[in-house]
Amino acid sequence: MPDEADGLCAIRLRRLGDAFSDRAYMALTLRRRPNDQLRLYELANLTAAMGVPGVVTNDVLFHEPARRMMQDVVTCIRHNVTIDDAGFRRERHADRYLKPGDEMARLFSRYPEALARTVEIADRCRFSLDELAYQYPEEKTMPGLTAQQALEKLTWEGAARRYPEGVPDKVVGILKHEPRLIETLQYAPYFLTVNSIVRFARSQDILCQGRGSAANSAVCYVLGITSVDPRTQQPSVREVRFAGAARAARHRCRFRA
Repeated sequence: MPDEADGLCAIRLRRLGDAFSDRAYMALTLRRRPNDQLRLYELANLTAAMGVPGVVTNDVLFHEPARRMMQDVVTCIRHNVTIDDAGFRRERHADRYLKPGDEMARLFSRYPEALARTVEIADRCRFSLDELAYQYPEEKTMPGLTAQQALEKLTWEGAARRYPEGVPDKVVGILKHEPRLIETLQYAPYFLTVNSIVRFARSQDILCQGRGSAANSAVCYVLGITSVDPRTQQPSVREVRFAGAARAARHRCRFRA
């Protein structure tokens, strides 16, 4: 999305064309500044000369003009300034929103081919919002080990500390079962995060306690996140609260300090 059709733009455009072939496009957008139409004309000529087609865009930042203030807030956060000190970092207008097709056709009436390529690109896209899924941030507690491996190692080390005279058979069975469930639900990074928070809090003499469905787990007990000995619980209660994979999205060990 270049500002000028200069030599640097030509070099970059050639590199993009070489790298992406027929998947390379150059965005043509209005800046709402002097000589905008001349700028678009020169950029359109450059795309033709470089063999990289142009496509019109509004360089969107928000879906409707009313969200311009929210964009200003995001800008202030990015630059670590207050709204009063943002100055020219803020958008000059509320024009960078999702415009309807007829409005885009009016604004770029001189470039019908570049306008039509928006549909061409959309037809080539195979992405669906259904593919989106939440992914917890990666936890690197122990170099060389996956989050699951690190959690299981900490679990058995914690079990040895909790039961210095030997881990009871009942607890051993639970500690073999729960990690498998945690792995299935991909919760290991979350358990490691909570464990790190609790360990830090206690190192600073900050009173803390894990709570929630997963807090009833034997894993949380041996890690020292909670103080609920799994031997004191009825298996049915623990299974219903922690092992309900059908309600996986709601099973989290919340932390309170």
